[in-house]
Amino acid sequence: MPDHVHFIVWLDDSVENAPTLGDVMKAYKSLTTVAWLRHIKTAGLECSGKFWQSRYFDRVIRDTQELEQIRQYIRGNPSRSRASNAGVMEDGTTKDRG
Repeated sequence: MPDHVHFIVWLDDSVENAPTLGDVMKAYKSLTTVAWLRHIKTAGLECSGKFWQSRYFDRVIRDTQELEQIRQYIRGNPSRSRASNAGVMEDGTTKDRG
């Protein structure tokens, strides 16, 4: 089960009244939380706890090469997660479950 999300946001400061990264994150977290709560209610599930952590981690992408590296990382992230959950490390070795 996924426990985090990665995405790339382009903020254009030449636009009048452009949203800040904080505005974008607040809206994203709000919209996804409302959708999740509706799903929980519709499905008749009981779920408690926090859906999002209170902060987020950002990184400025400086050039097209770095953008492509980050895109590749994001695309490969689910595979790395599945392998890690199965006990396989990125280099192909297995975790010691001792």
